[in-house]
Amino acid sequence: MKKKTNLENKIEQMQKREKQASRYILIISIVVGILAAILIMGLIELF
Repeated sequence: MKKKTNLENKIEQMQKREKQASRYILIISIVVGILAAILIMGLIELF
């Protein structure tokens, strides 16, 4: 078994964090998009 260096471990952790962050950003953007669509539909119905 090859021992990993500190740098390799740090890079791996950063990549995992980036994947999690991009997943959260995707979910948040979908939620915001749905909310915006509901708001726009509500405004159209008011006028």
